[in-house]
Amino acid sequence: MLESQWSPVYRPEWDADPQKYLDNGLVKWGHSRRLVRFEDRQQDFKAYIGVHHSDPAAWGAPGSARTRYFLSLFVSCRTIALHTYDSLPEALMALTTFQRQLGT
Repeated sequence: MLESQWSPVYRPEWDADPQKYLDNGLVKWGHSRRLVRFEDRQQDFKAYIGVHHSDPAAWGAPGSARTRYFLSLFVSCRTIALHTYDSLPEALMALTTFQRQLGT
């Protein structure tokens, strides 16, 4: 069973616009902030969804600074994946898909 623990800084009204977390000072320029932790102890699985601001110019790479949601997946304390998404529903869908695949 997947249990969740949401951060008090999570704002559901911003699910489609992660930039709001930066604009309102809840995530800093070039940093990340976790919004929710998921855990399924039977499958030894956990995941985090949060917001991340990145500026490619800070690394000498092309591209504009932007804020996105991230999903990090862990099984048996091993990092399986870290992906970014434009909206929270996209990240949640990816989590659901991964958990289904893990259960098969």
